Amino acid sequence: MMVAYPGMVSCDAETCAASRLPSYCFRALPKRNLKGVISPTTVYQYVGTTEKQQRDVGVAEERSPYGPLLGREAEIDRFEFCLEAYKHLEEPHVLAFVGIPGSGKSHLLAELAILGRAAGHR
Repeated sequence: MMVAYPGMVSCDAETCAASRLPSYCFRALPKRNLKGVISPTTVYQYVGTTEKQQRDVGVAEERSPYGPLLGREAEIDRFEFCLEAYKHLEEPHVLAFVGIPGSGKSHLLAELAILGRAAGHR
């Protein structure tokens, strides 16, 4: 998709749906033949959101500059479990995220920091 639609953040319909972002965050692009794909498919451009739209849907005001966080439900669930355990048991937890360079660890940690602050933690 990066070759067919250079200079923009694009994704397929499955990734668009998995992002759990409102539909106004994406714009359908003209169909093109993609290498290795039998028939043209709909591709979406991520166009972002305005600050007002983010506040209207309850998104924290400080977001990562890297764009939306996709495919990290398991890590976010684990983090939220640890927050709840601390809230009820006052038991601190340590989470370690390991991955190759460029796998999104910094992006994930920035998002978790926002979620933690939104839950009243520092």
